[in-house]
Amino acid sequence: MENDGAAALVLVPAERAGEFRNEPVYLLGAAVGTGYRAGAIPHNSPPYAGASFDTVAPDLFRMARLGPSDVGVVQCYENFTGGVMMALAEHGFFKPEDANDFLTVEN
Repeated sequence: MENDGAAALVLVPAERAGEFRNEPVYLLGAAVGTGYRAGAIPHNSPPYAGASFDTVAPDLFRMARLGPSDVGVVQCYENFTGGVMMALAEHGFFKPEDANDFLTVEN
């Protein structure tokens, strides 16, 4: 698929984190996976109006022992805006019907 941008994270062991001038941020969990879309043409999949994170997000939060309300910053990439909104909803940051209230300049 098309990729219009990139981002990078520099990860170091926790023991080295004190060597840098900024306060460290700890990676508490990571997950990868997908639902039905991985094995079917996306436009024919049953959860067409989703981003297929509903199978990954619960694992991610379980590993980190956190929930959406504990997250202060989200870095999300998708080459279409709609995919970002669906992903944020499937990670539990808001219900799909509350997207207009959540996705504001202040947030």
